[in-house]
Amino acid sequence: MAIILWFDDGLIDTYTRAFPTMQKYGFRGVCSVITGRVGNVWADVGWRNKQLMNLEQLTELHDAGWDINSHGKSHFNFDALDGATAQMELIDSRDWLVTHGFESWCFAWPFGISGNYDGLALNVYEYIRKTGETYWDGKEKVFTTTIAPNHEWHGSVTTWVDDVCSRSKELGQHAVILNHGIRRLDEERDPWELTPEEFESELLHIANSGAKVKTVRDIVGQKSGTQVFVLGAVAAALLLVL
Repeated sequence: MAIILWFDDGLIDTYTRAFPTMQKYGFRGVCSVITGRVGNVWADVGWRNKQLMNLEQLTELHDAGWDINSHGKSHFNFDALDGATAQMELIDSRDWLVTHGFESWCFAWPFGISGNYDGLALNVYEYIRKTGETYWDGKEKVFTTTIAPNHEWHGSVTTWVDDVCSRSKELGQHAVILNHGIRRLDEERDPWELTPEEFESELLHIANSGAKVKTVRDIVGQKSGTQVFVLGAVAAALLLVL
């Protein structure tokens, strides 16, 4: 079992706080970015305004061994999109990543999955058909992960990590520790965001456990053209390596 340290959205906190702290421990992470918002302030109703990383910052992460992948172009809920719009969200995001030197083989669904599995699968396969770049050997290679979206549901940060890793081990799966913003208590925060102290305790706990921290690339290999789709749900994620 490996632990994947995952960061959604491409928030500036990932660069200014997560990146240097992880370097202390020799850890590399996975960042799924909203390609149509890179370098901008993301303002959505009900959430705080969020500064997102720019291209130079993403490139620095990538050069340090991080995975930079897609979280869609606009962070739309794919369950609510028609097929043509969903396809363009995928293709436009992929094109942006390729243009700027990233692999474009991993996609994380915004908002996870709420039940429209058939629609999501159709979008995935249509995306593959249109891009024409996917390695395909006639078989789906599938592995699952246990994913933790909110440490407050588990109690302390260390309990959160332990719960995810324990369940992952029981199921023979990889553990994904999903992070969003890292914000001080005196800063505007969403309830699922960690403080810098909580994030440090997360990394220290993982380091002391002796667990292997890997990126998705480390796990699935770097075969040219491989596509990975991360179908995130509340309790689990499904990564289809096609």
